[in-house]
Amino acid sequence: MPEGPPGPVVILVVDDDDQVRKLMRHFLTRERWVAHEAASVAAAIEFLQSTDVHLLILDLFMSEQDGFEFLRELRRTEHKFKILAISGYGEPYLQIAARSGADAVLKKPFNREQFVDNVRRLLLHD
Repeated sequence: MPEGPPGPVVILVVDDDDQVRKLMRHFLTRERWVAHEAASVAAAIEFLQSTDVHLLILDLFMSEQDGFEFLRELRRTEHKFKILAISGYGEPYLQIAARSGADAVLKKPFNREQFVDNVRRLLLHD
């Protein structure tokens, strides 16, 4: 079964919680995907200007700039990557994210299997 797009799969994890971000990166690298981290939307924007990614994993609630604003900004661009929005604040927020441009949503807390399954599904449906 294919593992996603040809070549190395590059994923950017955007979350202001260091532990959650590092855990997601660990899950991704165990699957042999190339994972990078950004602790803020500003850092994510800077990274995206210099690197092509296949998937952006975005926490919806962050201290500096929330993920909803970033989703609205991305919707106005011609980005080629998929977006997985994550949040621990419940279904209504995840539904807003889906309507705002996220390709998939995932409620925190999640386990490794749920997370990897969501990522794999997004990568396979390019």
